[in-house]
Amino acid sequence: MTEPDPNDPVAVAVALADHEARLDDLERARWPVAGIAALTASAGVLVAVWEPASR
Repeated sequence: MTEPDPNDPVAVAVALADHEARLDDLERARWPVAGIAALTASAGVLVAVWEPASR
């Protein structure tokens, strides 16, 4: 992709819209790391409580 002329507001707006669309696609495609971490931590707590309780 060629760089837009910084003095052309229409070209800059088009480039900005393209960058925004690309960022939105990347954000939608990434893994929900915080959610997976919370589920893993919850499972760890559940196992830690289950072990002593079952003995």
